[in-house]
Amino acid sequence: MSTYTEKIKEFSTDQIIASIDENFYQNVENEEKLKDVIKTYIEKFCKENDLPSVSLDIKRMKDNNGMMDYNKCVLTLNDIYTKGYQLFKILDNKFFICELFNTIVHELRHLKQFLSYGDDLHPLVRDCAAIQKDWDVSEAMDDFAYGCNPTELDARYYAYKTLQKNDFFEPYIKSFAYKKTESYFLNNEYMNFPELLKDDSIRKLKIHKDSLKNIVSTVKSIALKNGLTFVGMAKKNDKHITSWKENLNNITLAGHISAEIAPDFFEENFTKIRNPKDVEAKMKQECEHFDTFYDLVNEYSFTKAFEIITDTLNLNQAQENKEAQKASKNSSDNENNCEIENYYEDEDENFEIEN
Repeated sequence: MSTYTEKIKEFSTDQIIASIDENFYQNVENEEKLKDVIKTYIEKFCKENDLPSVSLDIKRMKDNNGMMDYNKCVLTLNDIYTKGYQLFKILDNKFFICELFNTIVHELRHLKQFLSYGDDLHPLVRDCAAIQKDWDVSEAMDDFAYGCNPTELDARYYAYKTLQKNDFFEPYIKSFAYKKTESYFLNNEYMNFPELLKDDSIRKLKIHKDSLKNIVSTVKSIALKNGLTFVGMAKKNDKHITSWKENLNNITLAGHISAEIAPDFFEENFTKIRNPKDVEAKMKQECEHFDTFYDLVNEYSFTKAFEIITDTLNLNQAQENKEAQKASKNSSDNENNCEIENYYEDEDENFEIEN
């Protein structure tokens, strides 16, 4: 009988996402099997979207869950997803699984954006990706509004729509933690194109000038469609003081632009639809466990982080509950904890704590 990791090699990406359920930790026994699942999804995504092959790199990342190098076609994942897998398996932490696939889908979307593949990219996303190949422009756009940079907003939205296809991910995308992040970006960050296009790095752009012209044209079209004004590539005037009317116009325009890229995020009910209280309480706890472990690993090492989590959460009891559910009493709680502790000791043998 074929295993889960063997079966999904015949699946599409949609089928792989649909196959993820409450039995994921049982189906994917260990870190190596998890890597197989990740690699299979990446391979399928690239084939379905006519993209170059992407290799997987896993390493310690202090501030990122993942990163896509579109030049080298390398998807780098934070090693918390692999080295932390056994811990979150014991905890039966569904938030961990959701975060993992949200990150993978998000980063693969960036590859599609920056290689300009596919008809499903909004014109503004495609053209912004083109000019962001200039590093100074990329930094300028992130400084203006990272969360509502069209490429970043589109990647988050694409991941949201992908996970939305499977009810397993519903508690995650309805959770306060997920909605809080989106609400912050949408309410506090505005991609102010009239001001952005005055930036020197953009005005001096020597390549992808056609993409820049397209951006001006698209933004102007969105402005006119919504009864707003947009002057295009206005020259920078240090003496000009932007009036409150101009500011209101530009912020309103930014909202309409973002709404075209990620329409569901701007629906009235997006932030209002939440989980039932018991589901939300569980998701909140799982999110807190993930965030705590993430912070501990960054501060110490995997071994030390596991020791602290073990003391805090009483993993003996967690393992006991898991064994009882399976009606299997062949191994003791202490043996399971010992196995995990040895696993992390091996992984951290040559790790030096950063000061």
